[in-house]
Amino acid sequence: MKITPKIFILAALFTIQLVLPSLAAAAPAEKEWSIMVFLNGDNNLDSFGTKDMKEMEKVGSDANVNIIVLRDTNSTAITSKIYYVEKGKSTAVKDYKSNIDMGDWHNMVDFFKYVKENYPAKRYLMDIWNHGSGWKFKNADPLTRGISYDDHSGNHISTPQLREAFGQMKDYNDGRNIDILGMDACLMQMAEVAYEVKDSVDVVVGSEQTEPGDGWPYDKFLEPLVLKPTMDAAELGTVLESEYTKSYNGGSQGTQPAQGSVVSTAKLVSALGAFDEYLDLLIALVPANKSAISSAVSATQKYYYSDYKDIQHFVALLKDGIKTEQFQAASDKLLAQFGEAVIANFVVGSGLGNSKGFSIWLPDKSQYGSKKALYSELKWVADTKWETFLENYLYPNTPVVTVQSVEYSDESADGFLSVGEKAVFKVTLNNDSSVAAKNVRVELIPPAGVAGPYTGHVEVAELPNGDRVIEGLNAVIAADAAPGAYTFKIKVVMPGYGEIEKEVPVGVDPAYTLEDHALSSPHDYTASYDNTWTITKGGASGMRVHFGKFETEKAYDFVYIYDKDGKEIAKFHGKLLPFWTPMVPGDTVKIRLKSDNIINKYGFDIDKIAY
Repeated sequence: MKITPKIFILAALFTIQLVLPSLAAAAPAEKEWSIMVFLNGDNNLDSFGTKDMKEMEKVGSDANVNIIVLRDTNSTAITSKIYYVEKGKSTAVKDYKSNIDMGDWHNMVDFFKYVKENYPAKRYLMDIWNHGSGWKFKNADPLTRGISYDDHSGNHISTPQLREAFGQMKDYNDGRNIDILGMDACLMQMAEVAYEVKDSVDVVVGSEQTEPGDGWPYDKFLEPLVLKPTMDAAELGTVLESEYTKSYNGGSQGTQPAQGSVVSTAKLVSALGAFDEYLDLLIALVPANKSAISSAVSATQKYYYSDYKDIQHFVALLKDGIKTEQFQAASDKLLAQFGEAVIANFVVGSGLGNSKGFSIWLPDKSQYGSKKALYSELKWVADTKWETFLENYLYPNTPVVTVQSVEYSDESADGFLSVGEKAVFKVTLNNDSSVAAKNVRVELIPPAGVAGPYTGHVEVAELPNGDRVIEGLNAVIAADAAPGAYTFKIKVVMPGYGEIEKEVPVGVDPAYTLEDHALSSPHDYTASYDNTWTITKGGASGMRVHFGKFETEKAYDFVYIYDKDGKEIAKFHGKLLPFWTPMVPGDTVKIRLKSDNIINKYGFDIDKIAY
């Protein structure tokens, strides 16, 4: 879907001539390119169609390039026509005598046949001009339905219908692929869409994101084509998307974020072997890496629909989150092959910087459930293991265990962990599956030279769906251990499903001097409050602060702990029981309270310090 702030009524500003059928003439000469624009203005984009035809008229057809437009407007009083665009004018060469349904793919095929017979060329670009919403179709929401919405018929062209349409065009083109499928429409540059036309189209040109209402700058890419009509599909697609994004980077169409890319269907098909190898590994890794996968899903570049995400960015984030050697190699291989499938990719403006060329459907459970039946109709689903991954990730049929948290305390419960004292660990595990994990082993792994006697593991016979707190792991800090920060590890071993490791920073405290210290925030603090307090004990090598009372608005108002250089040591929020902060190196602690503009809570009282 193109984005436009208003609904416009057609203003017929371009020059039209109606040419009646002529007497029999010689067969038309074959040119280098025929640029076909299936311009569906039967909606709120109509005025932009007028503007785009004026752009085409700035260049016009010549001895090497045909520019032909099938235009339907949002007025039933204006019949649909095919125009031959020349410099300064558009001539109507066919009148349908009615307002045809541009949501019917058969009319696009008939348009191609007309061009093939009357304006033949060595190469063809079919440009579908209209709203778009990626692969989604057959939805009650008028903005969630494939491409080429016709407001009068209520119809549109679905992604499977694109396959049928371009297959028929290929047959009529003597078995040769259509060189370029271009989509001057929103959200259409998806793996699912490009793959649907893999057998009949060489290059797919479009945007992962919504397009501004002005769409493509037709004059800007037609001028280079007329100057060099021997361009192949890859070069023309690259020129087109380069000019499209430049036009929104302070160019002819203003300044707005925009992304456009050029994808080779053959190279996309070639990448599917590596894709399925990668997915086999990823599916096997789901039970022990659900948290890493979920984090990658959340962080992946997304678009107008939050379930449309850039697939290469997703793979790159997962590579950072799952470190097994085999998975790293599979990730690199897949990224290389997906990268080869993207002939060119252009991004301008903010918010789209992680767009790498084409998106994919990456839904949450609710989105998947509502669209699963429609998604299964796509060739992408039939020929790849992507849906199998979605099923295993969203509806796992194996245990899916994560380490939710690890807390430790000193055995004496005074808030200080000293040498010779026992550290007691509490591990919270979560199983996100209805399938229970059996015979789970939770291990404590201390760093070398720090722990004396310790309890190394706890056996859990069954871990059902939900949270489970694991207790019984502990370690005595060795008497000769130096005070400081140490990294312990928690390892969760699930027979048949892999292992999870989580690092746990543990601070071993030196001998402290305790001192009463009264410092309080305002009670209640005010909206948009921001203040910093400083506590200094000259000569101290480290300091800790004790909060006797603490309450801020959870997730909105925060208390920060900094060292003397302003380095953040900790951040707290919500309603907390009395607690000590971690050790802050040096002789100075800075405490900052920062609130948002609504909902004020008690704040805090500091009653002791240690140094």
